[in-house]
Amino acid sequence: MTLLKGQAASLSLICGLLFFFAQTREAYAQDAYTPGAKPTSAEKAAPIPFIDPAKELSGLELIWALRRGGYVLYMRHGLTAKDSDKDLVKTPAWWDNCAIQRNLAPAGREQALHIAAAIRGLGIPITTLKASQFCRARQTAELLDLGPPTIDEGLNYLTGQRPGFDYHAARFALIAATPAPGTNTLLVSHGQQSPNPQERILHALSEADIAVFKPDGRGGAEVVARISVAEWDRLRTEVLWAKLVAALLVIVVCWAIARHGYKQSGEVHTETN
Repeated sequence: MTLLKGQAASLSLICGLLFFFAQTREAYAQDAYTPGAKPTSAEKAAPIPFIDPAKELSGLELIWALRRGGYVLYMRHGLTAKDSDKDLVKTPAWWDNCAIQRNLAPAGREQALHIAAAIRGLGIPITTLKASQFCRARQTAELLDLGPPTIDEGLNYLTGQRPGFDYHAARFALIAATPAPGTNTLLVSHGQQSPNPQERILHALSEADIAVFKPDGRGGAEVVARISVAEWDRLRTEVLWAKLVAALLVIVVCWAIARHGYKQSGEVHTETN
């Protein structure tokens, strides 16, 4: 009898500790990431493209969907230094010359590492990683630590494009390509001015933002979510809360079983006396 009382008290203590931990983790997540630079006025003013509310994914629903696979994550490279690209077209093999390009700033590297940790922590499977030829995109992809990226000029920005190459069509073909079952594809590219209405969101992406596309298997794709750098912390918090709720349910069930056993033991003892 004393043992059962002790078990019930221990379970109550565990519940209290878990609740305290959850509250502390939520408060931490709200301020866990502070970007190294503020968005530009153009980024603040950029309109958020329409995402069909019936198909939009967010929170736990988004995480469970990404864990199942079948999505293409289009990521704009991380924050960059304030310089600009030089005349790339006139430079042979310009993609190998980072000195004439706008490259990642320290804050951009921090963003990439932050997202890499979130993707690993949330258990999102990514088996295909591609990046544009630009150093800032390649650097971002490498910092994600998902394996060596495949370099694809279809993800390039307008500057540096070879004449006659339709990079809009090439890029959307990558976005619309269905990933292998149970996995996702991550493309590291740039903000884009696309004539394709299905890519309207690409112009509105801030640096290190991710647009999540769902390929339809027929050469098309629809955007279903947008994940900012700060949003990854909120997603991790939601997953943590879900785990804590599940753990608490298990504890409550165990406590109820223990209490029920204690009552039965008491009744048997009374009858015996």
